[in-house]
Amino acid sequence: MAVDLVGVGHDGAAMLAAARAAFGSDPEIVFGPVNRFGVLMLSLPWRTSPVETRLWGPDGRPTLETRALDAVRRLRLALAEDTASPYLTLRGPPAVAAVAGPLAARLGPRARVKADPALPDGVEIDEG
Repeated sequence: MAVDLVGVGHDGAAMLAAARAAFGSDPEIVFGPVNRFGVLMLSLPWRTSPVETRLWGPDGRPTLETRALDAVRRLRLALAEDTASPYLTLRGPPAVAAVAGPLAARLGPRARVKADPALPDGVEIDEG
């Protein structure tokens, strides 16, 4: 991370001491000196996994959770667009349906999920 200390004539040692005090005594934070351009550099450790790690698997394809979230988002949009049907059913692979079911239940009684082994890779939404 770079902190641009706007202005000139900064006391680098004082700024570095203030930054250390602000971030506490975490030994994983590494500070660099304030450079001649008035920029303080520091390195912060990851506290959580990047979102890409959760959304995409090691093979670069969407994870099961990502596929289920995408399917439920599509169902939510379909419910908003089609207010006349008594219910809409999201059909998808059994693994996706198992994860999507509890999420779709939050959308209300018009949202339904059905496992369909005939759809190994995609999902479909049917009118009720």
